[in-house]
Amino acid sequence: AADPSLVIKKEAGILVEVKEIQPQTFEHYFLINGGVEAVEQASVSPEQGGQIKQVLVKEGDRVAAGAILAKLNTSVIQRNIEELDNQITLAQTVYDRQARLWEKKIGSEIQLLQAKNNLDALVKKKETAVAQMAMSTVKAPFGGIVDVLHQKEGELAAPGMPILTLVNMNEMKVKADVSENYVQSVKPNAEVDVDFPSFGISTTATIRSVSNIINPLNRTFSIEVRIPNTNGSLKPNGIATIKIKDFTADSALVVPAISISKDAKGDFLFVINK
Repeated sequence: AADPSLVIKKEAGILVEVKEIQPQTFEHYFLINGGVEAVEQASVSPEQGGQIKQVLVKEGDRVAAGAILAKLNTSVIQRNIEELDNQITLAQTVYDRQARLWEKKIGSEIQLLQAKNNLDALVKKKETAVAQMAMSTVKAPFGGIVDVLHQKEGELAAPGMPILTLVNMNEMKVKADVSENYVQSVKPNAEVDVDFPSFGISTTATIRSVSNIINPLNRTFSIEVRIPNTNGSLKPNGIATIKIKDFTADSALVVPAISISKDAKGDFLFVINK
């Protein structure tokens, strides 16, 4: 139908396409699926328990590293500090007077040492109370976006119980499990193609790390790829497809896979004899 000059003879025949094979570069790839995660993502919780007095952010807010996110009720600690201030003032007065008496050779050295020890103990106690008060202020460990608020003002917070989830969208990582059959083919710093079908994004990246341990349950090892996310298009928990090259040959005879036939003896090709 494509060639009007072709004359169809009475004998039955099959039209075939002929391709001349020349040595060329051959590369083989395999595909694996992975999950998208934020490089910096944390469930932020206070270092000590207490009632949430104030939440200074809302979902969607962008915060800088070190910014105050929430404050716990510190009234009890504040009263302890005020009481320690009074005790320190008294202990300082006692120590100063004991030191002046000792300079005049009045009293004993042990009394001076006891006064000094009492003053130092109270100062250390106050430093501990101040540190506890600082622990009641929840700060951002890194710059990012407040994704979810888990608790509200008035609720009780505790260490390990997240008040909010903070995520930095500037850089993402793709973690994937690779069959142990490719353990010799996957190396760190190798270039790979990464496709994000849900986001309509394709890019190239390098393998940042390759696990040295094979999971005995599914016979796989994990790899990690870092992807810049400057425009914020990628989202955590998305799906990514990684294309990894596992074989290359500089000079090979390459034929279409559809041209390879199979019989009881194995694979074979039809070759034209001139």
